[in-house]
Amino acid sequence: MALIKLEPLDWRYSSAIVGISRYLSYHSCDYILTEDYIEFEDEDIFEERYLEFVEKYFKESMHHIAILENLEIGYDDESKEIERVKLINEKLKANTILKNLFSKIKYDGENSEEIVKIIEDNKTEIIKNTYKGGRSLYYNFCNPNQLLNKKGKVCRINGYSIDMGKKSKGNSYKQDAKTFVYNDNEYFDFIPFGFSKDREAFFINCSVDLKKMVMVNNVDFRPEERNALRSEILLNLGTANSRIEFDVEVIVKDREKDFFETLFIRQEAIDIFKNIKEETKVTLKYPCNIGKVSGFSSSEYIPVEKIVTDSILNLLSLDNLIEFLLKNGTKKYLVSHLISINILIYKGVKEMYYQYKQAREDAAKIRVKLPENKIRTYEQRLVTAISLKDYDRVKEVLLHLSSTAQLPIRALIPLCYDFEANKNLAYIFINCLGDKEGYSGKIDFESNQKNEEGAK
Repeated sequence: MALIKLEPLDWRYSSAIVGISRYLSYHSCDYILTEDYIEFEDEDIFEERYLEFVEKYFKESMHHIAILENLEIGYDDESKEIERVKLINEKLKANTILKNLFSKIKYDGENSEEIVKIIEDNKTEIIKNTYKGGRSLYYNFCNPNQLLNKKGKVCRINGYSIDMGKKSKGNSYKQDAKTFVYNDNEYFDFIPFGFSKDREAFFINCSVDLKKMVMVNNVDFRPEERNALRSEILLNLGTANSRIEFDVEVIVKDREKDFFETLFIRQEAIDIFKNIKEETKVTLKYPCNIGKVSGFSSSEYIPVEKIVTDSILNLLSLDNLIEFLLKNGTKKYLVSHLISINILIYKGVKEMYYQYKQAREDAAKIRVKLPENKIRTYEQRLVTAISLKDYDRVKEVLLHLSSTAQLPIRALIPLCYDFEANKNLAYIFINCLGDKEGYSGKIDFESNQKNEEGAK
């Protein structure tokens, strides 16, 4: 028995530490996690336990579990029963190991015991081979030929691993293979457990404090209850539990790429994530489909949450997306949430929230007073003008609208003073003006911005 101590030398060790902590916690093993290292007994890590954790952690990708679960149920409804049998037979051929085991067997509704026995007798090999070859599993992160091997001749992680027989000289100093430098570690096999389980897998490398790093990367262990959302990990930066007060590095592994990417998230972006309210986070989870329009295919959804998170990461405004959706005129509720985030990106100050409320109230009053056809005309004029960046025209239309309705538009004053800085007032007014259902009135812009004491 020996004690193993791992320190976060780089992101590879950091993500492995998070994965190991999850593994050890699942098996109720004793370990020490400090700000600087994790320490555990080497005898607590062996193949049988590792594969047991793989089966549980990646349950949604384990075809044999789906087979066993469906074998235990039956339906009186004939169509449902046909679908159940079809699903089981599809899963029996889902990958190479299952194809080999069930090459001569087909589920007919009567041979459940035979199938269960084959799975139980070959469970270890099924899990291992499914995990090794799964495009979202070990294969996505490491060379599958290195799974559960001791330290190898080259780093096992994708993007770091090479064919030593063919490329060792080309990757060495002066074509001398003896000068090739690598860093492999058997504990890199735990890296897949340190990332999120999305198509874009994320790992937040705030290794200044390992305890905080494990907490920030905490993902619900029940994958069937998780939503595969990019924003779920990034928005986690802003939870009350994380309290990150410094710039952080985020490592990204896209299944479509054979290398890892790095995002550097500045403190300003983290502060924005912190101040996005839960209702807005939920709204961002759903892609937006508005049909065939310029810039987007009619067969594709607008990836709203990806656009929003990318904008926050790069501290870029959501003006283009907001104006694009205003032109469509049907996504008032979504636009309101986007404006609330845009206010944070613009660094809207707390004192301005009264003006945002006034803009909404003024639009609602005008909407009640004027007929629908006039409202629609003014809305289209305003959307066209602001999309063309013709801010003088926007102010002119607002003045004309105020005169026609014989009602004040208080947003005109700050817009005349500095249109760019107060552009969100115009967005709020336009969005509320054309909002028949009153969705935009349900958004509380002020609650989006935490006060200074709560943010600290």
